[in-house]
Amino acid sequence: MKTLFMQAYDALSAHLPVYPSFDAVPLEKKPAALFAVLDQAETVLDTPAVTPEGRMHPVETMLTVTLLLPVYGDFRQAVDCFYETVVPVMLSLDGCVTHIRTDAVRVDHKLRRLVFSGRFTLKGLYLVRSEEASA
Repeated sequence: MKTLFMQAYDALSAHLPVYPSFDAVPLEKKPAALFAVLDQAETVLDTPAVTPEGRMHPVETMLTVTLLLPVYGDFRQAVDCFYETVVPVMLSLDGCVTHIRTDAVRVDHKLRRLVFSGRFTLKGLYLVRSEEASA
């Protein structure tokens, strides 16, 4: 199974530079222009239903996409990129997006970047195949 995180990472990478939140790439090695950081906050697997194929777990995960651009840049570039690129990509993933929450554009003085973040709650099903179904 390809995780929703990896699906989002691969799909977003086709449109803009993307880095996982846990990478070790220093900020000065990242693009000076707009780039995205992808983070997975949590994933919850719930009580499964038993099917002939195996156990079907409802799953919910929260992914955050943060767009960063130069502090002197136009904040509209981040907002446009989010709604014209990021949202359609996230809606195309295997899970069903049930919520999208965004923060206001802000200046991160430590990073010297404009920052715009959106959190996506996705729900779906995770199948754990039974031994009989996989044989």
